[in-house]
Amino acid sequence: MQLKKGKIFRRADANRKLVWKVYDENKDDYFEFIAKQNSDGLIQFIVSSRIMIELIKRLVTKENFNIKEIKFMEDDESLDTDIKELIEDVQDNSSLLIDLLEKLHCLSDDNSIDIKMIHVSKRVDKSSIVVYIQANGIVSIDPTHFNSEGQLITDLIGNMQW
Repeated sequence: MQLKKGKIFRRADANRKLVWKVYDENKDDYFEFIAKQNSDGLIQFIVSSRIMIELIKRLVTKENFNIKEIKFMEDDESLDTDIKELIEDVQDNSSLLIDLLEKLHCLSDDNSIDIKMIHVSKRVDKSSIVVYIQANGIVSIDPTHFNSEGQLITDLIGNMQW
């Protein structure tokens, strides 16, 4: 399935509101795209690990998404295996989400290991909603749910205290 992409930006004015812009990597040069948004008064928004962790929590507990994958900036096979096992545990027993979130906090705070990308999904009305969120603010979503889920992600982040 070909996913559509968007990018989260922050307004440079006093209200600092987050906005959602469509990004087509087949048509848009990434750096030109960023420069165009900058000239329109928007600043690139980076999704920190702290925000990613809170986003996982909210997507799972409030929006009924399932965590499929978490990637880190550093390649560490042992860490990837541990996190994959924790994700599988959460899928079997959602009360174990706390263990996963604590592990992610520990990795981020104590070891400075940053989250590069999260992949979540859920089933709604016999269709799947697939979402990938990257640290650089690019969000990939299945085309059917692109607008609604892109706005949801932007709103969830915008309502956080960052």
